[in-house]
Amino acid sequence: MIELEIATVCKFCFSFRERQYFRSQLKEARVRTFKNAEDFDSIIYAVEKIGYFMWNQCENVERGRYSSLGNSLVKNCFEKLIEQNNLTAQGYDLFRNSYGILRNGRNEMMHEGSTARKTSAHAIQVSLFIEEALRGQMKKYEDFMVANPVCAEAWQPLRFIKQVMLENSFSYLPVLHNNKWYIVADYNIAKFLKDRNNQNKKLLDNFEELTEESTTAKQNQDIDYASLNHKPILILSKEENHLIGIVTPFDLL
Repeated sequence: MIELEIATVCKFCFSFRERQYFRSQLKEARVRTFKNAEDFDSIIYAVEKIGYFMWNQCENVERGRYSSLGNSLVKNCFEKLIEQNNLTAQGYDLFRNSYGILRNGRNEMMHEGSTARKTSAHAIQVSLFIEEALRGQMKKYEDFMVANPVCAEAWQPLRFIKQVMLENSFSYLPVLHNNKWYIVADYNIAKFLKDRNNQNKKLLDNFEELTEESTTAKQNQDIDYASLNHKPILILSKEENHLIGIVTPFDLL
């Protein structure tokens, strides 16, 4: 539980599930902004959800009268929240500057071109600050995993698997074979497809050459940082061999 108080006016707290939910919303919004550098509204909506949540826990405010990121009380709440990050003075200045640009961008949603891309960059900064503050004492794989990952299938042609990797900028894809989880790596696909005639071959035809055994963990396990390497960890449900998520070192930063 994160509980914060701003003077005697605003007091709010985040339960574990709330932190998990809001971080997930921000991460998904960041992914959309990365894919389209002029689409910063996804982050604005995610940040405003958190602002609305904090606003409705504040004392002496009229419920339902939340006035978006421009409200000084909401801005103060966000500044108090990111104190969890132990920022330097320069860090606070960076957050305040990025927050101000994002707030202005919200009021002028028709931005295009270089102005929109600049606002998107600052939106990502704001999102990262808030995500870090909400992180708290999260320590289990389920806290950081990307849920419902895209998987490859053993029957699929390599042309299709290559397409999925390129469209999503994936380096690895999980694949289930004989009730065991493996990963398909981009470097193995690249080496095999140097002969362009191999593109229509199925993954199953050269399964051992193209796949590697994966590291798996249960969703409720504590993260084993000592075992991290460049490969993803596949997260399985508590009771079964069902894949529910994937974690990479990048997700833990």
